[in-house]
Amino acid sequence: MAILICNDPGHGGTDPGAQGNGLQEKTVVLEIALKANERLKAHGFQTIMTRTDDTFIGLSERADMANRAHANYFISYHLNAGGGSGFESYVMDGYDNGETGRIRSVIHSRVAEYFVSNGLPDRGKKQADFAVLRETVMPAVLLELGFIDNGADAEKLKDAVFKSGLVEAIVRGVCEAFGVPYVPPTPPYLGYRVIEDGVQTGTYREHNNILAAIDRALSRGVSEIIVRKV
Repeated sequence: MAILICNDPGHGGTDPGAQGNGLQEKTVVLEIALKANERLKAHGFQTIMTRTDDTFIGLSERADMANRAHANYFISYHLNAGGGSGFESYVMDGYDNGETGRIRSVIHSRVAEYFVSNGLPDRGKKQADFAVLRETVMPAVLLELGFIDNGADAEKLKDAVFKSGLVEAIVRGVCEAFGVPYVPPTPPYLGYRVIEDGVQTGTYREHNNILAAIDRALSRGVSEIIVRKV
């Protein structure tokens, strides 16, 4: 039986969420949640999202969407503010034991490990009476993925490589929590590298361009031509 994950990018529309350092929470968390959604589907999870664009969705409506779909797990994506730094996660007050606590601990461990490896602190596993945690009937977690008003955190949140790694940390945690083998993403296909007499002269995506580069090298008397896939 497929496992259904509800991904909930916080805020949206007229509610920008936290703001700072040229970033808006609603935009950053939507980007992260959309990528996590696709990567979870690639691992065989069924998924729904509470929003896929810059739309305002009320807190109760977000929980209702997950409840009506009979989701197995609910992940709410947020950014923090208020002068701190780093990552923290929340479950509903009193739910840190049992299945909710178990799943959260696995996901938290992977995401915290990623933050620490990037020089940002793990602020710990916490509990709170947040509406999306209180009103969802399935196990749920709210992730605070850095402080938008902290310069060091914000620089990471502007970095596409950091955000891609963050998505993988979240997905890996979900996979481990539900016993699904995690498969790293396939590196992007860049093309072919042409090396002439030990010197790289270019990278080409199309075979015709590679052949043309080889012809040019031969016409110049190059003695060794190496073509490598990258």
